[in-house]
Amino acid sequence: LTLFYLQLKASSRDIDWISAGHEAALVFDPKKDAFTLLEGEDIPLGVDADWTFTSRTETLPEGGVMVVYTDGLREARNGDGVEYGLDRLQAVIKRGHPAGSDALIDAIFKDLETFRDGTPAIDDISVVVIRPV
Repeated sequence: LTLFYLQLKASSRDIDWISAGHEAALVFDPKKDAFTLLEGEDIPLGVDADWTFTSRTETLPEGGVMVVYTDGLREARNGDGVEYGLDRLQAVIKRGHPAGSDALIDAIFKDLETFRDGTPAIDDISVVVIRPV
């Protein structure tokens, strides 16, 4: 079982996070026009009972957005067998980040639906958008 755990600090834009073998979360900084991948080096839960997971801290950029998603999004395929991919997801985030969290989630799923063009999903797809205030 993979897991991405994060704790938002209400008094700042800081987050503490752990990734237990989960897909990397994306942080987009519009001022730098750049993405940061929150990739962990930890293993999925249940593999090694003695494993010590590593907590990390990240400061979300002012005006930025964080997107946490399951691998079913990035690995979704169209009728030609091509994966949706990270580049396509990042392009949607760059275009849609100013519109708000709900609108960004809608834009991601609409783009995915257009990309798949009726090809059924083979894995679960979940997306969470976090915008610091």
